[in-house]
Amino acid sequence: MDIIVPCKGLSAGKSRLRECLGSHDRRELCEWLLVSTLRVADKLVGARRVHVVTSDAEADAIVRRHGMRCIGDPSFGLNEALDVARTTLLAEGRASLMVLPTDLPYVDAQALASVAACVGDMVIASDEHGSGTNILFLRDAAARTMPFAFGDGSFAAHLTGARTLGLSSQIVRDWRLAFDIDQPAQYVQWRGDCGPAAGTMRDPGDGAVVLHGT
Repeated sequence: MDIIVPCKGLSAGKSRLRECLGSHDRRELCEWLLVSTLRVADKLVGARRVHVVTSDAEADAIVRRHGMRCIGDPSFGLNEALDVARTTLLAEGRASLMVLPTDLPYVDAQALASVAACVGDMVIASDEHGSGTNILFLRDAAARTMPFAFGDGSFAAHLTGARTLGLSSQIVRDWRLAFDIDQPAQYVQWRGDCGPAAGTMRDPGDGAVVLHGT
């Protein structure tokens, strides 16, 4: 399995947090989230199977310090960037791909391993509201043919896409994967859980529940 980590850019990320964080603090948060995500991915699959899609020079430098590869983002949008990464990896003979965002502060290797262990061409985990896609794992035929549909309503769009192609799917509910830092209220909640230091994370335990397959 290879992990694709899309990274918009350290200075441009988390713009929705403007009302509670200044530009410097947002950039610091983006860097912390990126590094944390890389460490989790490295623990699961090793640095050589982690690929960050970005056009940001600062993010590129951080990724390379971790011994990982950057794939250039053509800056046409997230789905287009993921298509570029997929094309690159499939050409190298990779068979299964996991898209891992950087804004999941409670994600850990155990939660991701539970996703990868699920049976199905596509395994998907939604956000807290059940509308967005926080984790997308594609294997074999799905890795080759499944269209990326990130954006508003992406959870339903990905499930519809799998059904249209005749691909099997599995849904995973796990609070570690569902909680993302996208809105000020989520940031405040996370900081309340973590205490004064952003790096002080609570022990997540085992929160995964596989709901059903199609």
